[in-house]
Amino acid sequence: MEYSLSPREHYIRLKIVYYALLFTQISFSVIAFFYFTQKSPLVGEDLDYLKYLAIVVSILGLFSSHFIKERFCGEASRQGNLDAKIGKYKTASILNSGIIELTNFFNIFVFIQTGEFIPLILFGCLVIIFLLQFPTPNRISNEIKLTSSEEMKIFTKTAK
Repeated sequence: MEYSLSPREHYIRLKIVYYALLFTQISFSVIAFFYFTQKSPLVGEDLDYLKYLAIVVSILGLFSSHFIKERFCGEASRQGNLDAKIGKYKTASILNSGIIELTNFFNIFVFIQTGEFIPLILFGCLVIIFLLQFPTPNRISNEIKLTSSEEMKIFTKTAK
């Protein structure tokens, strides 16, 4: 039995994935912040290089997530049917947000190890960027170049 999602269902599931990824990032950082600010860092000052590594990893993660999403969105806009377009876009968005989330988990790890607040600042900046990349109808339409009839199929509640 083959189960196929409609373009609207792809869009709804993509939004759910974004909410879930955002929730896990925020909850993990809040737990780490409250738990580890009350204790001394797990490791001493000999791991100061980790805060610089967090900066490098954050920048690399941000750029790599952007270029991967651009590549997949370019492929999606060249697809013939709407299911393929929205499927490629969903893959691009999940990869993009997953890379940002992994980068944020690394920043929380560095905070836990060093007790420095630089990784938390990087975490906050990446969460803001993550929020700005939330899949809105206008953003999806522009990134994969949807026609008006394709937009209607995805973004209207009565579309099948």
